[in-house]
Amino acid sequence: MVQKVQRDERSKRIDDALYSKLKKMYNLNNEEPNLDYFVSVLKADYYKRKWKLPSNFEADKILFTIGETNYTYKDFGNYLVKTQRNLRDSVPFNHIVSEKYTEFFNKSLVEYHEAHLEEVNSEFANVINEYRDGLLLFDLMENTIWNASKTDSLDIQEFYNSNKKEYVLPERIDAVVASSTKQKTLKKVSKLLEENMSLDRIKNLVNSNDSVEVIFTSGIMDAEHQALPKGFKFKKGISKIFKHHDAFEVVQVKDILPETEKTLEEAKGGAVISDYQNEKEAKWVKSLADKYKVVVNKDILKKVKSEIEKQ
Repeated sequence: MVQKVQRDERSKRIDDALYSKLKKMYNLNNEEPNLDYFVSVLKADYYKRKWKLPSNFEADKILFTIGETNYTYKDFGNYLVKTQRNLRDSVPFNHIVSEKYTEFFNKSLVEYHEAHLEEVNSEFANVINEYRDGLLLFDLMENTIWNASKTDSLDIQEFYNSNKKEYVLPERIDAVVASSTKQKTLKKVSKLLEENMSLDRIKNLVNSNDSVEVIFTSGIMDAEHQALPKGFKFKKGISKIFKHHDAFEVVQVKDILPETEKTLEEAKGGAVISDYQNEKEAKWVKSLADKYKVVVNKDILKKVKSEIEKQ
């Protein structure tokens, strides 16, 4: 309990120091305005959290001003409504209003400062400006480049037709790769593959319930497939047994598929959309460069470079 009280006291001192600093920054005094009107409109139902602003409440009167922002009777009145708590009837209305006013004023002061921080902190202002510029650039890129590429189907088709040779499927094989830690096992598997025995039968013959002696990987593979050793030569039939990834492997090449151009649909899932966007962006940037003259302050650029090199 003592530690909690001490923490609360330290926190209060820190908060009070902040409020004093902000009051000085915005040329505000500590004088409390006349709050008699608010005392007069409070009723007994406030103690039970049922109080509401009266229908004839003087909402538009200015209570205090921070910078160029006016805080009205209605602002404070709404705060009184919002922060109602169950209280003892013995707490005088003037004490309640005074305490709530201090809370409301300090809260408004901090919120105002946070909302105008970029006006008093140049470093923060630079960050905010960069953030805003980034959002503007993102929106511009999204509308001009990214979203447009979703609907420019004819342009994408034309771009693909002009660059077909860039989108090809490499030479591949339709193959089965058998892998085992035991070379003797693979010799047996190799013979069974030569006999065109099904993979399921080979598994039943070689593997048991207690251990898995061989693992098969099958499908269409290019030269970079992880199951194939580096530099594997494509040739139909059963390969020799080789060491790969701390195991022995043998490859059955069923068919060799030649290099072919990707269809537009196949290429869309890869690089076509990205390349189209890059070309569209490059043309857009060039059009901006042609339209707007760019002047570089070489002295400033040199200074920035020297500062970066020092870091």
